[in-house]
Amino acid sequence: MKTKPILIAAVVFVVLASAVLFILYGKNTNKSADEERVKQFLAIFTQYAANGQTDSLINCFEDKNQKNEGVLRLVKLLAGKNGINDEEEPLATVSFNVDNATIETLSDGVVKATIPVLLNRDALEERGSVLILKIAPSENGRLNIIQADARQLFTDFVAYVNFVRSKTLKDEDIYNPKTLAAFAKANQLKTRFDTVIWFAHTQGKTYFYVVNGKWEEYALLQDAPKTYKMGLIGPDLNVIIPVEFDLVGQLGASFQEMIEVQKNNKKGLFDLNGKEVLPVIYDQIFPLDGEGDNIAALRIGDDFFWLKNDFTVTEKSDIRLADILPKLKKTGSFSINSGGYESIIEFNSGEQPGSIYLPPSYMVDLNLLPAYKKFKNPLRKNVVYEDVSDNYVVNRDNIQSDQERNEGDNWLQTLYYSVRDYYLGGREEFYDTRNLVVLDKKRNRVYAVDLSISHEDELTYGVVDGPCNISSIRALNDSLLEVKVGSTFYLTMYDSTKTLTQAPYYHYLTIRNNKLIASTTHRKFSFTKFVKIDDTYFDGCYMVESFNYTNKKTTSKRVYNVTDDMLHYMKNEIYADYGYQFKDKRWIDVFTDANLYKYREGDLVFNKTALDSLTAIDKYNINFIDQKLKTKKTTTLAAK
Repeated sequence: MKTKPILIAAVVFVVLASAVLFILYGKNTNKSADEERVKQFLAIFTQYAANGQTDSLINCFEDKNQKNEGVLRLVKLLAGKNGINDEEEPLATVSFNVDNATIETLSDGVVKATIPVLLNRDALEERGSVLILKIAPSENGRLNIIQADARQLFTDFVAYVNFVRSKTLKDEDIYNPKTLAAFAKANQLKTRFDTVIWFAHTQGKTYFYVVNGKWEEYALLQDAPKTYKMGLIGPDLNVIIPVEFDLVGQLGASFQEMIEVQKNNKKGLFDLNGKEVLPVIYDQIFPLDGEGDNIAALRIGDDFFWLKNDFTVTEKSDIRLADILPKLKKTGSFSINSGGYESIIEFNSGEQPGSIYLPPSYMVDLNLLPAYKKFKNPLRKNVVYEDVSDNYVVNRDNIQSDQERNEGDNWLQTLYYSVRDYYLGGREEFYDTRNLVVLDKKRNRVYAVDLSISHEDELTYGVVDGPCNISSIRALNDSLLEVKVGSTFYLTMYDSTKTLTQAPYYHYLTIRNNKLIASTTHRKFSFTKFVKIDDTYFDGCYMVESFNYTNKKTTSKRVYNVTDDMLHYMKNEIYADYGYQFKDKRWIDVFTDANLYKYREGDLVFNKTALDSLTAIDKYNINFIDQKLKTKKTTTLAAK
């Protein structure tokens, strides 16, 4: 296989993960690393770390990876030369417990070692973490580290450094005076409530978010079970909002001196005096930008109402989302950065130095922001940040659907957004995502969905720039949408020197039960599963890498039609999706690498009746691809 470049990667999930993953892949030698040899290798590796021998640690990695920035950073951390952000004096020591390491031999002969780690500093309490290494022999038999997963280690190291600083620095060296005052008041509230989770500063006053019940941060996610109730306490420590809601929002996020609350997916408003301005009965609150009598549109089921500027609600009104969507607050291009909002919400914790932003519910509904977002806290000093943002930029792209362009007023209206998130801490770089907002004029509903732009099998993010950064949308019928997005890949072809790294990816979205639901497939050429293809699916922008084993150099070439290599892959991917066992082992290797085959107890599982599983669309598309390849030799293709 062709060598894959080193990548500093970040994992995502509804929200982005909080660490660094160094993925270092070398040429697969298909040799097994003896577990006893691996234990000896680990003992030497950890001894190098204990002795601060950075050069020796670096030599434990594959030769071509030894100058990689990520490797050097990890090595300095393990050797105690630098901290997470290259501090001159590291504030914590990393030590290993190799005797309790878990050694696992994987199906390809690579050994995975999960090593317990201890973080310590002088007489302070120790804390545990973990480092995961993948080890394999090189062609000369020497053991090398081919992958180092330091995500959990970096996350725990950052938390421990902040813990150390909180114990060794003076309070005034870390906290703003109003933060210290808030800590003291929050401490008074502990006897009245189970947890004081945050406090918010606005207009020279501080308010406290309190919880009764079991509090877990992930419960803020929309579909997570709620095992708590939340409320808000005022500067005088009196209750402003009763402790009975799933979420008390950001102060002034939608309307000045107003707070949105949520309970059982219903929304309402309170003011800062504790008055319920809007009962918690509405499915959506759409605040409007600009001045006028109507300041928001409210939805209950299929019924709409106007919220007037005196915060009274009209009778049911004929409100069309197509008319109000362009008038919503922050539905064009905008950015949010550290401290760039009306109130600053701090964690009631010395070990969580970031601030938290709670966007209005309509922005979450439109996927413009997650349910909560962590930013750098402008009120804290001398802290290390991990998994927080410095700037969050949303750009609205001027892309219309085919129907909008060709037919004018139609049932479908689309808004397309590019989101770029600039992270601090363990992953100081940016990450791109795409968001599609669909207005269904027939049903008078609006839907939103995230579109992945990275379809690599390893946990990485790529950025597509230039001609390959394309997007288009079309409706296949009144409930099925096809969205084409320029994306990153890492697909190794049958010819192992050829790799597809950029290509359009087709998303298929269905409107069902008032939601926009993405159809899923393991195929990278996803259109072969959902539609009968034509020549238009072969046009696009593709980036192909070629690796020269003689001079060890990689070259890239951009093409605008699928190549024969891609057509072969596209056809056989259909068979592989059903677990077909190819006669040519190279195809088995290709689709094993692409995770189209499943494993059971280390063995490949093939579907003996795979050919009987083909759908009418599959058969049509296989024949269509064959017609394109009819003048080519196809001995490497799947055959019945």
